Amino acid sequence: MTAIALPDYYRFVPTDSIVNIRWRLKILQSASKDVQLQTCIRTACWEDPCFFFGSLLWSYDPRAAVKLRPFCLWPHQIRAIQTISDSLDEVCRGTGEFVVDLLLDKSRAQGGTAILVGEMTRRFLRDEMFAGALMSRNMDCVDNQDDPDSLMSKVDFNLRMLPRWMLPLRWRLNSAGDSMNRTFSKHSHFNPDNRATIIGWASTGDAGRGGRKTWVDFDEVDFFDSQRDGMTQEALDSTQFVTNFRTLCSTRNRDSGPFHEAVSDDSWKPDGDIFPWGGSGIYRNSSNGVKIVLDWRDNPTHNRLAYRYTDGHFSAVRPEERREVEAYLDGLKRSGNWNKLTRRGFVRSGEMRSKWYDNKCLQGTSTPRSIARELDRNPTGAIGKCFNVDVLARMALGCQHPLWRGDAIVVAGKIKFVPSDDGKLQLWVPMDLDQLPPPGDYAAGVDISTGSGTKNSANSVLVAVNLETGRQVMEYADSGIAPQRFATVCAALCEWLHNAYLIWEAMGPTGGLFARTVLFECGYQNVYREKRPKSSLKMGANVGGAGWADLFDQFWVAMDDGRFIPASSRMIKECGGWEWENGKIIYRGEFHGDRAIAGGLCCKALLEKSGGVDKVKEELDNDEGMFNMAGRLRHRLKAEAEANWNRRTNDLDGFNGNFSIARLL
Repeated sequence: MTAIALPDYYRFVPTDSIVNIRWRLKILQSASKDVQLQTCIRTACWEDPCFFFGSLLWSYDPRAAVKLRPFCLWPHQIRAIQTISDSLDEVCRGTGEFVVDLLLDKSRAQGGTAILVGEMTRRFLRDEMFAGALMSRNMDCVDNQDDPDSLMSKVDFNLRMLPRWMLPLRWRLNSAGDSMNRTFSKHSHFNPDNRATIIGWASTGDAGRGGRKTWVDFDEVDFFDSQRDGMTQEALDSTQFVTNFRTLCSTRNRDSGPFHEAVSDDSWKPDGDIFPWGGSGIYRNSSNGVKIVLDWRDNPTHNRLAYRYTDGHFSAVRPEERREVEAYLDGLKRSGNWNKLTRRGFVRSGEMRSKWYDNKCLQGTSTPRSIARELDRNPTGAIGKCFNVDVLARMALGCQHPLWRGDAIVVAGKIKFVPSDDGKLQLWVPMDLDQLPPPGDYAAGVDISTGSGTKNSANSVLVAVNLETGRQVMEYADSGIAPQRFATVCAALCEWLHNAYLIWEAMGPTGGLFARTVLFECGYQNVYREKRPKSSLKMGANVGGAGWADLFDQFWVAMDDGRFIPASSRMIKECGGWEWENGKIIYRGEFHGDRAIAGGLCCKALLEKSGGVDKVKEELDNDEGMFNMAGRLRHRLKAEAEANWNRRTNDLDGFNGNFSIARLL
């Protein structure tokens, strides 16, 4: 491990959390009665940013049992904090012509954002007429009072946790202990003692235009273009003459764009010692650029039990951990998780891994692309097929011919079925004599086309799933149906599926027309509604709509886990045609890929509404619902519906699931 030269004051700060808390209590209790000690601590904080972090700042993690912890620095964070502070000092001492763009290339969970916000908080308290700006991709990420992850909320938290004598003399607090120098409508903080300010900006082409700032911080800048192409460059252009010091902090999202080009420049040279495993450290180039790397491999918490898998053999990175690593790997193999890691493509020969890293790969809907992007700082991991080809191959083996195929006609708002060998509607669910489906909870995902009906035009597609079993029950695809008429068909089909939960892709004018028809003309209300704060919600904005760029990852993982069980072979083929290239999703397969989008949205609805099969098992194990009136009523109605459907299907003399209902009609 690279030796770290500790700053003068920080070397007295304990780095163990428990010892650090005891040390803080001791000095802060003494300082509460000793003005001279307060001055000494304040001076140490102003001269040494690492001391400020280690003695006064706290970290908040809602996932942990102990949610508040002292901000004890990891070794690879120390030089990063010093470099950020020294670079800003160098700019401020200049004549106005010295400009620095500092890049922070980080793995997730390395504290990059917290470091930048913490240092800006220190400057706000210390520097006369300091003017800082925090920028992210939208205003919810910048300043949301209900979200502790927003940037301005992190500043609020830092200030709230400081002892009163560290705050400005004229700092005003309300009865709840919150600052009255905070203006939420303007997304700003104001220090009445030194007239310093911190303001929050969303990344737009006019961000900061016409103003002047000491420091502008771009948070997760590589994700700005995920909302609109060119947003990153517009934000950089608008702030170019606003400040002489910009920090661009991000995990890696794409293999193109301003951030990727900047951090991948060949002229970067190490400045001092570099950590051996992940390359954490400081780099400089000939144009006054500074790059800081914070990699999980150099984090002593995250690289514990580190190992490599090369040519079928395991080896511990640290010889002293060999026995512990062997015991851990033995358990990983016995549990079947090692097979899961290799099957899903997480394992690459020769690369360093650890217990923490494996857990992140096995967590939830993690995919090789998300791990490459979030942890490995490897944007090329986002290139290639969007769906795991091995998973698609297994899913293709389970696809089935539909139980019924034909066309769906809407008459007076109700669906009518007309059997046809090449019909646009396919069902993998039996119907009774009244043409009704089995009782249950269902969800449907929809992708909408213009409905031009030409040879090469895209399809409008609806895919539906049973929320209790995770099995696909329906597919409707039509390239010649107008969005408005398609909306009436979708509303009628969802009503037929016992009021199925409906979600659709709402981009463009077709999405808006579809939404208005479903909601206002058809009056169908069991739809997905985008979670947005009341302050930014407009009437009809994205109601029922959802983006699909990140849906494919959770879609194939849900299939691999058995939570979504596809039946349509055409949908599986279209899933295989979607690929990543230059940070964007493109389609290079047969047909048009619309079934994959509708299936991904259907899977999103499945995971949101029921959690798939796991949720059903969870409910069966939990009898709480049987001991209240609502729960008993729900169970009784469900039993009656199932009994009624069973009675009707028993009239179909010898009917079974392999018998086409078309032959009975």
